[in-house]
Amino acid sequence: MAVKAERLHRSWCNHIKQQIRLHSHQSINQSPGPSSSTHHTTYYALHRISTPDNPPRFTAHTRDRNQPPNFHAATRQIAISRSSSAAPPPTTSNRLNWARHPPRTSPKEDRARDPPAMTGRHKAIRLPPLKALRVHNPKRAVENPCIAIMSSVLACWASAGFNATGCAAVENQLRRCMDGPAAPPAPANTINYHLARMQKYMTSPKKQK
Repeated sequence: MAVKAERLHRSWCNHIKQQIRLHSHQSINQSPGPSSSTHHTTYYALHRISTPDNPPRFTAHTRDRNQPPNFHAATRQIAISRSSSAAPPPTTSNRLNWARHPPRTSPKEDRARDPPAMTGRHKAIRLPPLKALRVHNPKRAVENPCIAIMSSVLACWASAGFNATGCAAVENQLRRCMDGPAAPPAPANTINYHLARMQKYMTSPKKQK
């Protein structure tokens, strides 16, 4: 049983070594100058496999000779060497890795791709327009009805050369207007006026007996 296990172990190790040498030669034939990482990976995988006839050559960071060989680490190194050898050599056209640096987009395209809930950070929220407010002009005093007659008296004096005989009729009309009764004042639009108007709708507190 032990002899059969040892033969199986040796055949497996020889198969792994053959695969490593095959892929290392393929990588050398594909690229004129193979990278140092591929040689280092292949060299490390070759010497990680220890057999009774071929003990490990590394003294640091390696396993004990009495332990069984680590086939998982060897197969992992073979997979790494395959992936590195299968990659095409870099050329002058693809030296810049455009996949790492995607093309920049304009702010307008970014805003177009944003969801509607995130548009508030780009522009201010517009409130609905306010209704036009009415501004009440201050109430003007009632014009004096005698002002028009006074204007006609002054015009008569200017045309007659301040002659009293020619403007007597207009002067008498002005005197009668000024001596007549004054017009009643209009009700003022004040807070007292509105309180008096709403007094019948207001209830005062009852007096305590």
